[in-house]
Amino acid sequence: MRKLIIFLSVFILFGCASRPDNSPGLVYLSSDISYQLTQVPDELIGQEQTVFITIESENSYTELLVVTTFTKTAIGMVFLTPEGIPLTEFTYQLNGDVHSKQYLPSVKLQPKYILANLQIMLWPVAELNKALFGARVLEKNSSRQVLSDDELIYEVQFGENEDVFYNHINEFKMVITQVSN
Repeated sequence: MRKLIIFLSVFILFGCASRPDNSPGLVYLSSDISYQLTQVPDELIGQEQTVFITIESENSYTELLVVTTFTKTAIGMVFLTPEGIPLTEFTYQLNGDVHSKQYLPSVKLQPKYILANLQIMLWPVAELNKALFGARVLEKNSSRQVLSDDELIYEVQFGENEDVFYNHINEFKMVITQVSN
């Protein structure tokens, strides 16, 4: 769950874009990598988690609280400042509908892109590899890697109390710390 929130937060802050498409669940992660959003795995249905995220790049440092809820038909997320002030919230229905509300107009949010990255962190690897085009996911010990033509795109290192996500394309790091589940 923490992994999902890390990906979402990063793409809100860095404004990474997905291409327009005709398929409600198709997301372009880069010019040659796409991902088809999939259903919530049974083990996540009914869960709600709150995480604290720090995002670091060469020129910035950001902190967020993120609350994520999983149901059989939707994923809901609320992004807050560390003090609890809401920034934005959205719900992604698995039929492709996205409902969002932004409290600060300057926050650029692309829910499908964020959800694709969350799924890459949380979903079973076999399911991810069926839905990922132009790349593949490998899991080793306590880490997960996304590779395209043997080039490392993303890397996640899972820890006991925190997870660290590296985006090698956009050169940033996220640290996700579990607050509650």
